Amino acid sequence: AVQQSGDANQASVTFAVPLSSAQPSASIAQAPADPPSSLFTAHHIPEDRKDGVWDFDRSKLLVSTWRAESSGGGLAELLRKRYHLEMEMAAPYYVLGITGAADTEEGFKRLGKALEELDGEFSPGVRVWPWAREKDGKSGAAVYAAGTAIELPRELVELSRCAGRIAASYLYLYPPGIPFLVPGEEIHSRDWEQMEGFLEAGLPVRGLGPDGQIAVLK
Repeated sequence: AVQQSGDANQASVTFAVPLSSAQPSASIAQAPADPPSSLFTAHHIPEDRKDGVWDFDRSKLLVSTWRAESSGGGLAELLRKRYHLEMEMAAPYYVLGITGAADTEEGFKRLGKALEELDGEFSPGVRVWPWAREKDGKSGAAVYAAGTAIELPRELVELSRCAGRIAASYLYLYPPGIPFLVPGEEIHSRDWEQMEGFLEAGLPVRGLGPDGQIAVLK
């Protein structure tokens, strides 16, 4: 949750600690001196401290599952099915909520109550998703232009058999909808491992076939 303090230039945002594999730097957030008793902890983020971040957006609520032994997809599913709360997107280690003018105080209270209840249910612990770590930034080699690859003959294969093949469709998580695999790219083993991880974490992989297969060029 986001809380406004008495100082107009200061605010605090609640999320689980840490946001990533590394603790937030001192220039971004002030971490508590002692380990928190709750999985969800409020961190103070001064408006004038923007080192390492583009800006501070009060409308965004970021809730991490790093210390909750659960994926962001798992938390989003619980919020949806049990509490009828739909988050904007889910990632391996967090869920993101976006607030708007139509949100009500009752809605924020429901979200707060839901997170408090789940905080008491989750077992503390860190579940590491190896495929979610930072990558070297390299993607598969583009064998064909995307427009060309889309028109070529294709077939569906199991994810475990797609390494070394050429992708025939876009694959992406929605939201945000940015492709992590583009038609015409060679598929590496790390690509299918990442896709398997996305599915295991309960994240919505778009572009797969009806039985979870992937389209590749013949």
